[in-house]
Amino acid sequence: MDSLASLFSLSTLSVRAAEAQLLSLNEKSQEYGLTLTPEDAVALMQTRVQALNASGRVEIGSATVGRLAEAFCDSCWINQTHYAETLHELVELFYEMKNETEDRVSDAELIAFMKECFEDRCGGSLELLSGRELEKLAENVRFGAADYFDLSRETRFEEDRFAEEEEAGERDSGLTEEGGYE
Repeated sequence: MDSLASLFSLSTLSVRAAEAQLLSLNEKSQEYGLTLTPEDAVALMQTRVQALNASGRVEIGSATVGRLAEAFCDSCWINQTHYAETLHELVELFYEMKNETEDRVSDAELIAFMKECFEDRCGGSLELLSGRELEKLAENVRFGAADYFDLSRETRFEEDRFAEEEEAGERDSGLTEEGGYE
């Protein structure tokens, strides 16, 4: 066992249950022309373990992979040819972003954000999702943006908002920048 995450890895029985749970999602994903094979499920669970190890994270249970598969199976940008590959990348991104957002963003919020950006802002590009949208989210979290998820404009940090409010108050009161009255 190389890492702490390995110490908490799923037992063989749990791995099989996680794989079966993931394969049960094929009922929903088949509506969109997407299915995972048993081999895909095994590989996705291995990617999960590797991503946890790489990010130094410990996770009890394995529902995250299934939540990602369920959220993304109806994407207009994913086809059967790239379905499993895309899920592998999403699993890796998810755990990386949990660290980058300092666990301030819930799993459900992060998955919803990833899906929305993937669909709308990124046109199905994982490169744009990871290199632009998720980076901006992490930056917003690290620097204390008032709304982490607001990527539509320049980040307004709490300090900036207070400074703007103070400045607006000085203008309204007739004070000049030098502290005197107009």
